Amino acid sequence: MNSPTWMLRLLTLGLAAGLSLTACGGDDPEDDTPDSGQIDADAGDSGEPDEDTGEPEEDAGDDTGEPGGDDDAIADFEWAETMMYVRAYPDRAVANGNEEVDPAQVPVEFTAELVARPTETDEDQELPITTATVRIGLGEEGASSNEDFTWIDLTHQGGGVYTAETTGTAAVYRASFEGSILTTRLYTDESEPYGRIIAPVDGQTYPATADIPVDFEPIGGTVFAVLSLNDTEIERSSRAADQEEFAIPSSELSAGTHEVNLLRFHLSGTETGGIVREIERSVSIVVE
Repeated sequence: MNSPTWMLRLLTLGLAAGLSLTACGGDDPEDDTPDSGQIDADAGDSGEPDEDTGEPEEDAGDDTGEPGGDDDAIADFEWAETMMYVRAYPDRAVANGNEEVDPAQVPVEFTAELVARPTETDEDQELPITTATVRIGLGEEGASSNEDFTWIDLTHQGGGVYTAETTGTAAVYRASFEGSILTTRLYTDESEPYGRIIAPVDGQTYPATADIPVDFEPIGGTVFAVLSLNDTEIERSSRAADQEEFAIPSSELSAGTHEVNLLRFHLSGTETGGIVREIERSVSIVVE
């Protein structure tokens, strides 16, 4: 089986270099993503977590025969991808990426991408899953059962893309995917501190003749960091030793105002889906 599209995208970013791809399931082992990545024909025997209790409720699906359609269509699909992106934007709550932020004030966007691939076809023939029920659960530290999470419904925007947003980060996230060509898939991921850029300092002036060290926290762990200058990538790594040496080379500098951007990723999932957390921070500097 070919690698799923989302994994290829993440490999392009180099995320697989040091990140753990560990399945994080819910309370019921039957709710986990099938290890084989195959579509389970017994779809629809449990529904999305109930909004009030977090408990699954029955969902019969529909009979369109399209992705997310009736069970007759299941045999035609080799596997499905269910990916949840959790993107936090601390700098929308404060002046710049040097500042500490109250987690309760951080804007967070959720984007889920769902596609199915017909049997014996390549990724160019992937079809969007448009009738799934997609939810993201927000939990406090130690959350484990579905009842421990506050659930947000994602809205289908077309093309198998579902979105939602909120304010305030969670200690634990749980993504729930339900549809008639899917078994219930649950992925759980514990959040990490969003961190900040320590150096360079926003608004400060730096010479164009010397490299500018970039220091940030936290460093290492299971987080992959990408350093950019004015939207041009400079360095990337998941290794703490490399991240400690991040710097903007003088060869990339010119007189004027520049934006230093640090994007940090964490991936938790399997070959058919999971949760990707993204945290972005930036500062503006002047070069002379």
